[in-house]
Amino acid sequence: MSYFSNVFKVITLCCVVLYTIVFIVGGAFFVISKKASFETVSVDSFIQSFWGKFVGVVAMIIGLAFISAQYLATKKEDCISFDGQDGEVIIAVSAIEDFVKRVAKSFWEVKDATPTIEPKDDGVGVEMKVVLWDDKNIQSTTAKIQKTIKNQIQDFFGLANVHQVKVFVMRTVSREAVQEKQGKEKGAPTPEGEEESA
Repeated sequence: MSYFSNVFKVITLCCVVLYTIVFIVGGAFFVISKKASFETVSVDSFIQSFWGKFVGVVAMIIGLAFISAQYLATKKEDCISFDGQDGEVIIAVSAIEDFVKRVAKSFWEVKDATPTIEPKDDGVGVEMKVVLWDDKNIQSTTAKIQKTIKNQIQDFFGLANVHQVKVFVMRTVSREAVQEKQGKEKGAPTPEGEEESA
């Protein structure tokens, strides 16, 4: 997990703790305080006072910090890192995705593949959308793809923990139909060819 991700987690935790304290203290104040004590309190004067402005600014800062931390924490990390023998090693997520795509498309059964890598605390997760040819069994094909991709990531990138390899089969395509269509497109005469033959 990267340094910035840890910072965002700390900010989020601090905001949650502050909000919790404010609500607990506020709730306890309303429960413990007597009804008569509110008769001397002027809401308008408190809002216009220094402490009213201070509370408002602090609440706005906490709210903005909490929203920012939540947004940044949910953004996909663009790299993963681990400690090598001679220092930190940083790998771009796009590099892993390109590698996984090449491995997946090397299978005879796969027409197209779109992988998504999800960085984890101690490794990665893989989610991949594939288009398969319809001349092979889907269960055996996806099982072979999952096992191969997991082993290849572990061997090539040195990532010991590949938590899961999800495969989403978007559709299947007839190999013969595609080949027939491509053959017709190649054999179709062009307008220039028709004029020359005429």
